[in-house]
Amino acid sequence: MKNGIFIGRFQPVHHGHLHAIGVASTQVDKLYILVGSANQCRSIKNPWTFQERKHMLRDKLRTAGISNYEILPLNDHIYSDSQWIADVRATVEHHDMGTPILFGHMKEGNDYLKWFPDWKFQDVESNIKVNAS
Repeated sequence: MKNGIFIGRFQPVHHGHLHAIGVASTQVDKLYILVGSANQCRSIKNPWTFQERKHMLRDKLRTAGISNYEILPLNDHIYSDSQWIADVRATVEHHDMGTPILFGHMKEGNDYLKWFPDWKFQDVESNIKVNAS
């Protein structure tokens, strides 16, 4: 079984996310969507809770006809990139994903896409110029 991972905060979910998830979902049997900042309180940077973002994602993915996914929480570790990486790897191990394909769009601020050199990385070029921040 071919598994993939897509990581994002989804604050909010936008067309660029949906495009990338749509592309990724066609290349794997199952796509695991890791929703970052799952442990954060509401703030200007994170106005929605994990549960609210999970609900938004489900609604938009249902509308887009995407069904081969699972949405999982991913906590922040503000002062420890190594702990964040360990959490991502533990999630992969816990869900028996094997060696997943990491999907994402290489842009400024997405350095974490380089932190898993032992996984295949698939850059999803965006034809949509949008940014949640």
